[in-house]
Amino acid sequence: LGAERGTLLAARDSLQADLAMVRDSLAAEQAARAEDASDAAHRIDSLTAQHKAAVAALEAEVQAATAAREAARAEAEAELRQMAHRAAEQAADLAALRGDLGAAHDAALRDRLLSGVTVSAPGRFGMPR
Repeated sequence: LGAERGTLLAARDSLQADLAMVRDSLAAEQAARAEDASDAAHRIDSLTAQHKAAVAALEAEVQAATAAREAARAEAEAELRQMAHRAAEQAADLAALRGDLGAAHDAALRDRLLSGVTVSAPGRFGMPR
């Protein structure tokens, strides 16, 4: 019995040592997993912050581009209005010139008729009709 008891005690001690090694190994694995999880959380936080910064930068670029486009559009509309106004002024000036020219032509014809000058259009071979 003493020998069996000694063998059992030795087996118990060996099992307790194995159990302690397994516990230590398990604790080390859990610590490593916790550290990995912490590192992953920090990486996720870092990537999230970078993503938010990139999104904010892109939104700022879009807003700047939109503002520039609106400014260019407003400038083009103002230029178009000015060009339309100038075209209307030029059309009015041309109409006035045409009216003056027509009136001058009519006055010259009237003067010729009143002075007794015969107005004839050239016919065939330059001969009057």
